[in-house]
Amino acid sequence: RGPRWSVPRCGGRYTSSAADNSYIKTSGVSLSLGKQLKWPDDFFSLSYGINYTRYKLKNYAIDPVNLKGFDNGVSNNLSFRLALARNSSGPSPIFPTNGSNFLLSLQFTPPYSLIDPNRVNKANPYELLEYHKWKYTGEWFVPLTRATNEDRNKQLVLKAAIKAGFIGRYNKKLSISP
Repeated sequence: RGPRWSVPRCGGRYTSSAADNSYIKTSGVSLSLGKQLKWPDDFFSLSYGINYTRYKLKNYAIDPVNLKGFDNGVSNNLSFRLALARNSSGPSPIFPTNGSNFLLSLQFTPPYSLIDPNRVNKANPYELLEYHKWKYTGEWFVPLTRATNEDRNKQLVLKAAIKAGFIGRYNKKLSISP
């Protein structure tokens, strides 16, 4: 016989008592617009958008090492995004067999702690998240064999890719936002 437990265990399953005591709730909305560019060629597009996300935490430690004490409260993330892309991959967007795909994007929030320096000393300095995030993706698709079968959809393709990103902060007195 195994030991008897005096506290109920969930064993990886949902229990309402655990959910009532520790959670993170997320809600948000986004609006984006994009435009196909004619220069330098027809494969370029530019998109821009605005995003709002609200996080509500209750006894939920996101990062107990770097964000000590931030396990209860609310965080708001109002961000703007700009993206320049070039996509010449084809013929299928799910399994491209040739061409390339490049994306350069910038997502940023207003620099709240530079506008209001007292924000650093607040009980919850992450009530308004702030960051700037830079991302680059490059993908190349090279066919290694000719398309075979009746539908001409069986083909061996080499995909080479590079992805890089950087997230920064506006104020050195604050950690990177959660």
